[in-house]
Amino acid sequence: GVRVPSPPPPPTTNVESPRVKPETEAPDATDTKDEESDNLEAEPMDLEPERRPALLIRDPAGVLKRRRLEDYEDECYTRDEPSLNLVNESRDAISKRCIALSNILRGLTFVPGNEIEFSRSSAFLALAGKLLLLHHEHAPRAARARAYERAAKDESDADACCSSLRGESEWWWDTLAQLREDALVCCANIAGGVELGGQPEAVARPLLDGLLHW
Repeated sequence: GVRVPSPPPPPTTNVESPRVKPETEAPDATDTKDEESDNLEAEPMDLEPERRPALLIRDPAGVLKRRRLEDYEDECYTRDEPSLNLVNESRDAISKRCIALSNILRGLTFVPGNEIEFSRSSAFLALAGKLLLLHHEHAPRAARARAYERAAKDESDADACCSSLRGESEWWWDTLAQLREDALVCCANIAGGVELGGQPEAVARPLLDGLLHW
């Protein structure tokens, strides 16, 4: 018999087999620890007692100290009126210049709309707070003095009986009283626009202390 040739095999097409994705390995515990140790974010930490910064408050004027009224005399210190005018020309010129500037600022606070500008000025508020209690002092309330202490005090008072002739040391007294009055008037005129919440403590506290005192 005659053999019939077998048909050629069909051409093979290159069919890519689907690739199997490698399984992701579970994160090792050591890797997570390394990642946590490499975290550079700032974390709150307690300072050691010897390295804790000390709180330093500088208040040479004693403004930040709370005063108890029962520890001080009711009447404030007032100078003895001098018998003679011993103020020289240069000091008198300084006094007149200060009063002139104070009158200008006082007059400007009466103008409508200026209270907003003055209430925002930290320099003006600090100046007003400084003037309200400048050289205004109440003597500490003294306990009952003994007999010999009273005698020594009487002798010192006798030595100071001529203090009215020594008015040079407090030549600014009358001028300061006028400046304090002008500061109170200015504070009253701008009171509606003042917001001390945005002012530093060095500005707000003396101003509040002076206003509450008067």
